[in-house]
Amino acid sequence: MKWLMILLTIGLASGSGLSKEISAKDLSREILELKSYAAEAKLVLRNYRDCKVTAKFVKIHSEKARS
Repeated sequence: MKWLMILLTIGLASGSGLSKEISAKDLSREILELKSYAAEAKLVLRNYRDCKVTAKFVKIHSEKARS
């Protein structure tokens, strides 16, 4: 699943007309950032399932994460 998200992100970036060569260091940084977002989303979902946060919190959090 993680690799699918990474490939999708890279594919969207390259297909958006904004593609340019990217260094290994920059790619590594992007992958780490994507992993961080995924870990945060996993934590929010776990907290929602455990009834530690409300659906409203999840909605607002996801809206802020997208912007």
